[in-house]
Amino acid sequence: MEEGAHAETEAAAPPNPIGALRRKIRAARLKVTLDEQLGRKTSPEVRSLAGMKLPPLVRSNKPLTEATAQGMFQRMSTDELLRTLRREILAAELKVVLDRRLRRDTAPAVKKLAGMMLPPI
Repeated sequence: MEEGAHAETEAAAPPNPIGALRRKIRAARLKVTLDEQLGRKTSPEVRSLAGMKLPPLVRSNKPLTEATAQGMFQRMSTDELLRTLRREILAAELKVVLDRRLRRDTAPAVKKLAGMMLPPI
């Protein structure tokens, strides 16, 4: 995948600090796992980030605190749903490649997701 392709997807989406934090936590968890597999040392900052609990997903036009207090969760738009599906497919493809390199089994559901065609941007 081209580096610019993912950047275009991110640029089209409005800023989402919760989503950004969730991505950073997941990336830190992946880095810790890879560092352990490869026998490398992981910085305390990355370990601390990896240990954080993922913040909840809220899809609303209201601020996070107001949306959770009132229970106002908005349905995903089609574009947002396709962007999410695209990210999940790309993550599954990455997991399949990593599992192959590390000689691990990959769950059939992950293989099936990785085999799906990417939705249009």
